Amino acid sequence: VTSTPHLHRAVQALNSPDLYPDRDYPTHLANRFASLRDLVDGPALPALHIDAACGVGAFAWGHVARMLPAEMAGKFVLHNAPEDGVLNEMVGADYVKARRQIPRGFEAFPAGTRCASLDGDADRLVYFTTTSTGELVTFDGDRLAALFATYILRELSQAGISSNTYRMAIIQTAYSNGANTSYVTEKLGLPAVCVKTGVKHLQAAAKTYDIGVYFEANGHGTVEFSGRFLDELRGIAEGEAGSGGDDHRAAARRLLMVTSLLDNAIGDALADLLCVEYMLVALEWDLKAWAGLYTDLPNRLDAVRVRDRGDFETVMEGRKLVKPEGLQERIDGCVREAGAGGRCFVRPSGTEDVVRVYAEASCREAAA
Repeated sequence: VTSTPHLHRAVQALNSPDLYPDRDYPTHLANRFASLRDLVDGPALPALHIDAACGVGAFAWGHVARMLPAEMAGKFVLHNAPEDGVLNEMVGADYVKARRQIPRGFEAFPAGTRCASLDGDADRLVYFTTTSTGELVTFDGDRLAALFATYILRELSQAGISSNTYRMAIIQTAYSNGANTSYVTEKLGLPAVCVKTGVKHLQAAAKTYDIGVYFEANGHGTVEFSGRFLDELRGIAEGEAGSGGDDHRAAARRLLMVTSLLDNAIGDALADLLCVEYMLVALEWDLKAWAGLYTDLPNRLDAVRVRDRGDFETVMEGRKLVKPEGLQERIDGCVREAGAGGRCFVRPSGTEDVVRVYAEASCREAAA
């Protein structure tokens, strides 16, 4: 029994043995993480409590943890294995992200405890903690993308790789928070490319860049690197390219190891989790520093049952309705009333007769 991402990776390795010679994926993850962690001298992070959503992620993590050095494995505490309850019932990444609830079994943890939730098949990841007042603080796919991009840009700079030599972008959907988009474009100076909902659309767009960081807001995603960029990176790491010295080579080697740890098959919550743990230490960040990158705009997401989802048709990657006639104009009127920073869209589900309504504004009252 294993997770969906691990199955994807196994198929990928069978089809491309030259690119993926290490067939034992859990051992590969453990070895890469341990090697990366040994490269940085940052302070050790407090323990991370992992909610496995009572799903197969518990088995997959068990395989990885057994391959880690004991002192590293001891920093991870697994909860909500399959024998502990019903799959995704009051547990899991979607429960934390969409319902903004603390998973079952985590309620008594002290404020500031570092926690992470997987979804049932372990391709989504959401970090979370609580404040001294009991407020839930989540780190969703938007936050993962911001962290990954910030780290990658730092390593590119330290490797002496000019921004003129590669194309990098953040790929997101309409569900990404507007504050995240502003951070990406204004603080990081990267394009934020909006595509249709569905990880296959994000991955396809990411592959058109040398470095494509893609995450759905629900925590499913990874980073795509082009072959041309990886060749350049290897050249610097091996001392065959660029004009830099040891610092450039060291940064290139670290980034190469990160590209190897990340799963480029479809995104793996466990690979992403290990990358987060490494990047936080490398950047010398705690959860407070990560949360401080930006403040999410207040938002609300609801599902409304309809007679026929086929009555609803969208354009602009799901951000604007063209059917039923007249509804978009009413939505636009509500957005104007919400004031600066307001936006709203309605899009049909792809699997059931439901439309999803997302609203965002500068204050919670307006978003509601």
